[in-house]
Amino acid sequence: MNTILLVEDDDDDVMLFEDALQQVAPETKLVHANNGKAALEFLDGVKSGEPIKVFVDLNMPGMDGIACLEKIRLRKEFGEVPVFILTTSDSLATKLEGLRKGATDFFTKPHDYRELILILKKALGKH
Repeated sequence: MNTILLVEDDDDDVMLFEDALQQVAPETKLVHANNGKAALEFLDGVKSGEPIKVFVDLNMPGMDGIACLEKIRLRKEFGEVPVFILTTSDSLATKLEGLRKGATDFFTKPHDYRELILILKKALGKH
């Protein structure tokens, strides 16, 4: 079974993501971590090669999304794991920094549910 780890501190965004994921890939298991530290603790229990994708919010208290991304990329067993940045920022500089640090892709959080569906389809290869 494929797993998505959503690293997000906003409960409303988590519920919206969960609903959209059910529409796009209901067979996918969703795991939620409300901060970068909790995400890294979850990843400690993931076996190398286990199918997982990570979606990380940039703006979180404590460890932000870029720091979480960097720590994931430092672990050789997660070097190829897709990590997608989801954020309210549409700053080109922020996007380039995320991609330079190893993000697979960068998405500005949509204001529309249908846009989130399209983002998930793209990220999960479900065109």
